[in-house]
Amino acid sequence: DLNDADPLLLVDGTAVGATPDFMRYIAESPLNETIGATLGTLKAQGRGRLTLGLKLPLRRLGETQASGSFEFLGNEITLAPDAPPVANVNGKVDFQDRGVSAKGLTGEYHGGAVRADLTARDGTFQLSAQGSVGMDSVRRTYSVPFGEYATGTARYSASINASATKYDLTIESNLQGVRIALPAP
Repeated sequence: DLNDADPLLLVDGTAVGATPDFMRYIAESPLNETIGATLGTLKAQGRGRLTLGLKLPLRRLGETQASGSFEFLGNEITLAPDAPPVANVNGKVDFQDRGVSAKGLTGEYHGGAVRADLTARDGTFQLSAQGSVGMDSVRRTYSVPFGEYATGTARYSASINASATKYDLTIESNLQGVRIALPAP
């Protein structure tokens, strides 16, 4: 009702398309102020499904609220410029105004399966992941002491806690499943 003292426009929609197009839309829209900063340097290739809900108070557009979800459909995602990509990413990321969250994202990283949960809100980012990693892939990507002697696959857990002033990365593994065959002295 446009004669209402405080008219409200509600918009709901769904779209399927190329993930980079959705990310470009976020970067070039008012959503960049709310959830765009959370995306940071993330790059993605593949397709996805966006479900978007907007509440637009027509006399106070600065108070627009956005919520919805984005479902990755077999994407390749690079979290940072020097990081190897996570392949075949599937799962749904929910977003509201100033934050995003996801439970049970799946993909393939360093030759093994990975499952991750994340939250990002008001300039902070937390990610927890569990998976397995192939030593051949790790050796090709990173300089690992004595890496040429390591073979096999190991389970790991990882966490990232980040803000504008801090970045903490923790990776834990008991290396069970990895064989290290050092040469005789």
